[in-house]
Amino acid sequence: MKITKNTKQVSNLNDLGLSKKEIAIMNETAKIYEKNCGQCGGDGVWKAGPITNGVPARVGTCYGCQGKGYQTYSDKKRNETYWNYNWNRYGGLT
Repeated sequence: MKITKNTKQVSNLNDLGLSKKEIAIMNETAKIYEKNCGQCGGDGVWKAGPITNGVPARVGTCYGCQGKGYQTYSDKKRNETYWNYNWNRYGGLT
């Protein structure tokens, strides 16, 4: 028995054939999830290393939130996938 998925790439929610009410619920649900990023503390800047005179040794754009300061549901899913992959691949030594 062969099982195939009917998948289609869509550019926005309107292409899925959903009702306006369903689209509104999905958009509202996505907005509800937005949380301060735990990786950067909500400022969108990743900092690491020793702090000398108030300046961290290494600074960059936060991967967890892409510099926004908060994580959306899609950010959360991307991060979980990335971190789980590295955890499984390198045995927790990322």
